[in-house]
Amino acid sequence: RRRSAGSQGAGPPGSMLLADTSHLQSAVRKAEIERQYSHLLLYLDRLSAITSQAVLVAGFSIVGLSADSLQALGGDADPGSESSADLCTQVYVLLTASATALSIWVVWTSLHTSNKAEQLALEGHQGSVAHASAAIVRQSRTITRVHTVALTLVGMSLGVLSWVFVDHATTFLLCAVIACVSLHAAWFMHRTTLLFDGRLANRRAARGR
Repeated sequence: RRRSAGSQGAGPPGSMLLADTSHLQSAVRKAEIERQYSHLLLYLDRLSAITSQAVLVAGFSIVGLSADSLQALGGDADPGSESSADLCTQVYVLLTASATALSIWVVWTSLHTSNKAEQLALEGHQGSVAHASAAIVRQSRTITRVHTVALTLVGMSLGVLSWVFVDHATTFLLCAVIACVSLHAAWFMHRTTLLFDGRLANRRAARGR
């Protein structure tokens, strides 16, 4: 009788094993959800930073399209160079207006993507955080590319301004400096990507062999 009472008080070993397994699975699922949520917050912060930059670019571009800026482009032109001044003004307006439109697009889509991702993650059904994280990663790639194009157009519009107000030799020098800096930035970002992916160390190891 004592043995039977003791075995009943301790419970069957199978139920204890099932309880431990269920507890472990719950802990693993909780850790995975926290990891996915941290990943989601990382991209939300990234979109917020891009949105702030796009707002600054749009404001800068809108100021560049003011009446004073456009009048300064064609106001000091010589009679023989009016056609060249008009062409530069048209190119400048086209580049600046395109940069403004793309920056506004970035602001709208970034805010919309962030709101949808947060809404989906807070719904609470299984896999919602993972779905929101995957969706925001996919959308942020396109938003980043459009933002890069807008920044490039702003740089080109500055080149047009320097062409109008500065002598051509200085303009070519400035464009060469901007091109060198841009190429170095692209090369540096490529090496940074290889470094974080671990491929740079693998290449160095292969060269050492």
